[in-house]
Order: sequence, then structure tokens, then C-alpha cells
Amino acid sequence: MKTKQSFWSLIASKVLLLAMILTVSVPTSCLANGGITVNGTRFIFPADASRIEARVANTSDQDNYLIQSWVDTAAGEKSPDVVVTPPLYLSKPDSANMLSLLRTGGHFPTDRETLFYLMVKAIPSVDESQDAGHAVIHVATVTQLKLFLRPRGLKPAPELAARSLTFSRNGHQLVVHNPTPYYLTLTELSSGGKALEDTMVPPLDSVSLPLPTGSGSTITLHNINDYGGISAPLTFSIH
Repeated sequence: MKTKQSFWSLIASKVLLLAMILTVSVPTSCLANGGITVNGTRFIFPADASRIEARVANTSDQDNYLIQSWVDTAAGEKSPDVVVTPPLYLSKPDSANMLSLLRTGGHFPTDRETLFYLMVKAIPSVDESQDAGHAVIHVATVTQLKLFLRPRGLKPAPELAARSLTFSRNGHQLVVHNPTPYYLTLTELSSGGKALEDTMVPPLDSVSLPLPTGSGSTITLHNINDYGGISAPLTFSIH
């Protein structure tokens, strides 16, 4: 009877350990999570290139991680047109690996960017000898990074694009129109001392944002550039 109880106790502990390995999605600002870092918050993939690379580093001096990577479309579906190699590997302490993003097909607009997401999942190694007898939660993190497929020759230059934005009121909504061929990521928006939510405006398209009561006739914002940096403040009239 004791042998039988020991067997089922062992099985229960294994199930508990597996159940407590959680997966958590994190925004692109949370890159250095659990010792794993990526060398950017966004990547530009020239449409006439066949591949680009991303560097993933393990900054821990003792922990191993299983790294799984793939590319999603803007709709959140796995892309057949851009793939990652290696899709799965073991990241050892104090090491770095290069991910190759390969263009494998697809037909996309030539007059604007196409949005994808590079997904990097870091699964921590499980040391059963250290975890024995303890309720330990192992968290697997998934980092989502913007990936823009960009045709050559788009105008204006990407660093100037945000200046072409226009803003108008529609009731209690602020309509942000982007006449450029780029995805524009806007942050730290404010009008009349009232903060507005951050947003990303697709190329040749518009988005609407809630306009706080007491907002003014102008809006000030910052744009996030190709390198993840924040631009100098830009101010626009609201029509």
C-alpha cells in the first residue's frame, strides 16, 4: 500500500509541476524578461530582400531556455510567407543566437507596408531536483515584435511621415488620418492637457480615438521610429 501511495504521489507532483508552467504574453516594451532579450522592438523587412536577422540573447548566468519563434500575420494567424529558422532551439546561459527570417512567398501591396509580428516564446528549463517539494511557478513569456514588410522607394522618407498626419473631430471621437504608406505608431498623445490613448495608424487609413472632455484645438504627440526611438514632439491642429 505504501508503494502504491508513493507512486501516485509522484505522478501528482509531476502533473502539478507541468500545470504550473504558465505562458504569459508580454508587450514589445517588455523584452528583457526572464533573461531573454531581443535586439529591437520592431524590424524592417525590405520587400525585395530574401531574409533579415534578429538577435536573441540569454543574459542569465545559469538558466537555460527553450526558444520557440514564428511569424504571425496582422490578423494573428501563423504566416506561411515569412518563416523563422531555427524555429526551436535551446538557449544556454550567457549566449546569443541569430534568428533568420526568410521570405518564402506571398503577394503584397507595393504602395504600402504590410504588417507582421515576430513572436518569440521563452520557456524556462525545469530543475526538478530544486523544485521538489515546493510550489514553484515557471512562466513562459511570449514577446510580440512588429515586423514591417516595406517596398522600396516609398515616399516620403519614413522619418518624415508623421508630419503628414491630419486630425479631425467626429462627435466625441478624434479621427486620425494617415495618408502615408507607413504604419505610424503614436505615443504620448495629449490635447488641452488631456491624455489620449496610444495608437498605431495603418497606411492610407484612419483610426478613431475617444476624445476626452475639455480637450483643446490642437494635439501633441510623439512618433516611434524604425529603431524604436521616440521622436521630438509634434503638434497639429484639430479640424
